[in-house]
Amino acid sequence: MISAFVNAKGGCGKTTTCVHWARHLMLQQHTVCLVDADAQGSSSRWVSGFQPTIQKPDVWRVTDPDELIDGINTRSEKYDFTLIDAPGALEEIQRIILIIADLILVPIQPNAMDMAASQKTIKVITSARSFRGGKPRAIAFLNRVETNTRLATEAKKALDTVTETLQYGGEIPNRQAIARAMGEGNTVFDAKSKGARDAAERYQQLFQGFHL
Repeated sequence: MISAFVNAKGGCGKTTTCVHWARHLMLQQHTVCLVDADAQGSSSRWVSGFQPTIQKPDVWRVTDPDELIDGINTRSEKYDFTLIDAPGALEEIQRIILIIADLILVPIQPNAMDMAASQKTIKVITSARSFRGGKPRAIAFLNRVETNTRLATEAKKALDTVTETLQYGGEIPNRQAIARAMGEGNTVFDAKSKGARDAAERYQQLFQGFHL
């Protein structure tokens, strides 16, 4: 299965969630290819910086649209899961990703700027689903959420208006353990603190919906 984390708004949590899902899948003994299609290369750097005891997914660094579309099928056939970390802009490669992916995952931060910027992404996904006869399946989730706040409530209501395009997948709270993970060379699934364990449980809840 080819899954892609997509949003034209940078800094929304695509890389963070992509790396964590890759690690979660590998802990379940799945084979994983992480495709770093973002020119910044953040997911590649994160995985390459894993502590020596942490198993890494295979990483394919590709930012050329032609190279991606020519090589994705051959590569994805070798793995249980192929996860694409898409660039934070509506570039040509992101439009290619919407054509080849089986599942689109859209992280959104619950604030007015991110919600407004995400509308461009939702519009492009809607067009892709129309072109592909209802595919790919698309799930939006809120990221870095301050729980029980007005912003989070309003963001959920806004996503309820686009259910023909996106399913609502849940939310990931704003946790320091998540923010520290890249610098510590791990994920919250590897860290031992209570905050990391709590964050890992929230990720597990979110990831269960990705398999449905």
